[in-house]
Amino acid sequence: MNRWLRLIYFFIAVRFRSKVHFMDVVDLPFWCWPADLDIYNHMNNSRYLNLTDICRADLVIRCGLWDELKRHKYFLIVEGQTVRYRKPLTLGQRFVIRSQVLGWNEKSFFVKHTFLRKHEVVAESIVKGRILRKARGTVPPAEVLKLAGAEGMQSPDMGEIVRQWNDGMMEMLTERG
Repeated sequence: MNRWLRLIYFFIAVRFRSKVHFMDVVDLPFWCWPADLDIYNHMNNSRYLNLTDICRADLVIRCGLWDELKRHKYFLIVEGQTVRYRKPLTLGQRFVIRSQVLGWNEKSFFVKHTFLRKHEVVAESIVKGRILRKARGTVPPAEVLKLAGAEGMQSPDMGEIVRQWNDGMMEMLTERG
């Protein structure tokens, strides 16, 4: 139920938030609700993933890409995600998730989410995501950039850590056969 309440609130509140460019750093405020807690009395690790979904939706809606994706019958998927938990979030604590597109390759986008409590980093997440056509197939980032009004934009350097993480993830998948 908690997830649905957050989604309802989000879809109402996002209408009143300012427009952004898809490369902007975007902050979204939250607080830790009772249903977010696990048996150890801090926010459950699955909630972090759920909240990053909301943050990516916020960015996609506010940059105007949401309507374009719906119009073309495209949708977003997560290919991989990693989270580093540094400090716990407990009941009633307010925090902000800072989201930023790090860059893209020939098929995927990479987004970083930083969980901040009073400017202190409590968790960080890197997400690799892709946009698919409902009729099957990947939508190349160049086409997505065109829809976002950034045609021809080159990916920023995502850094060695993101490259290594992505390479390691891809290597892990190919080892399975």
